[in-house]
Amino acid sequence: MKGVRQIFDQICYLGFLKSQQKLYTNHFSMKRLFTIMILFIILSCTNKPEKAVIDSSKVILSAKILTYNDLNFVEKEQLTYGCYCYSNNWHDGEEFPKEDAFYVNCEINNKLLSQLCESEAFQIEDLMSVNSHMLYGKYHNRWSFIDSLGFKVCETNKFEGHNIISLQRKGEIDKLLIGPLIEKPKAMSIEISDSKYYKDNSDPTYDIK
Repeated sequence: MKGVRQIFDQICYLGFLKSQQKLYTNHFSMKRLFTIMILFIILSCTNKPEKAVIDSSKVILSAKILTYNDLNFVEKEQLTYGCYCYSNNWHDGEEFPKEDAFYVNCEINNKLLSQLCESEAFQIEDLMSVNSHMLYGKYHNRWSFIDSLGFKVCETNKFEGHNIISLQRKGEIDKLLIGPLIEKPKAMSIEISDSKYYKDNSDPTYDIK
């Protein structure tokens, strides 16, 4: 009778060990699954959405050099102030006559430019607002021109590089008149101040024919 009792106790003990092993295995599997789910959630929250590739060379669509005589009456009326450029600092400017200056009439793809200029401070909805001047100027970008010798044309505006005389928006195309410039430019570019998704993109450039 004692032997039967011992056999029965051993069977019960083995059954207990097997049940404990099964519980441990299930616990380990649940813990592993829970860890995988947490990692998946973290990765989903931290990954930024993929943005379409932008060709910076498609931002400036065209550019044409004008002289003072090419401007219309309204455009000339915008030039009532004196013309100064600042090559060394923003205190000592060099005055030049607007009648001898150059002007650039250009077309910009505002949709592509706004995508390049989108930053933590300026969302694309703000840059593409009804106030089209939101896209250009201080804290967004600045105009830069290069002369035939490869030197930068003397700037006239501390924040924008050069002044915008007029701006007309039609859909995704902005037509701008920029100037006056003290020298005839050979190329132009838009220097992007900050970009949320396209920091590695080159600045939009255009060779003026």
